[in-house]
Amino acid sequence: MLLVLFLGHTAVAGENVTENLKETWGCHAISDIFEKKVLVRLTRIEVTDDDSGDVAFEFGSIFVAGSEYIAVFSVQGFDRRWDFGESPGDDAAGERAFVIHPDGTGLLYDFTTAEEGEEESPERIYNCVMEESNRPDAMAANAEAAYIFAIQQRINRTWVRPPSFTVGMKCVLNVRQLPGGEVVSVTLGSCDGDEAVKRSIEAAVFRASPLPTPADPSVFDRNLRLVFEPAE
Repeated sequence: MLLVLFLGHTAVAGENVTENLKETWGCHAISDIFEKKVLVRLTRIEVTDDDSGDVAFEFGSIFVAGSEYIAVFSVQGFDRRWDFGESPGDDAAGERAFVIHPDGTGLLYDFTTAEEGEEESPERIYNCVMEESNRPDAMAANAEAAYIFAIQQRINRTWVRPPSFTVGMKCVLNVRQLPGGEVVSVTLGSCDGDEAVKRSIEAAVFRASPLPTPADPSVFDRNLRLVFEPAE
């Protein structure tokens, strides 16, 4: 049985655990393009069981407006999300949230001010950067996520929706490309759509060629496996 307690800034699970700082992000106002003063700092911490070596759980912290909050950390698709309470020391995660998209856009949400049924919109928008003191594998994972996200966005923009498409359809794409991003071939794996949907997706990939290239050349892959799941 795993017993989890939050004591100040420390998460404890059982007796023999180790906390590993996995990621740290610094975020500045989107209008601040010169000084880039960090206004929000976020961490992702992994807690491992020393006996088994397994990851027991993850949590996070967020420092904003002069206060530090313990947060519930999660990865949702390519987004990183920190849920936290309205006041420091408040365990009511879900009242506020900070979301970082793969392109580094940070969105601060305050759900306590939203009216029932009202569409959620961010309270503030930031530019966020993963700080260099983090583990190389975390940096690489973020670079890869940003690369795949950019490719998916390019394909989405070139796609012409056929009449038979319905929201919720999802198709797996296997794409072969050359180093410059030129698409060589497209094959579909599992796909919820009919032949018209499949042909439209294949055509969209070729129209998107050349595909975006990654900022970090080490994450380039000639063979891509993508999930095409347009929201509308």
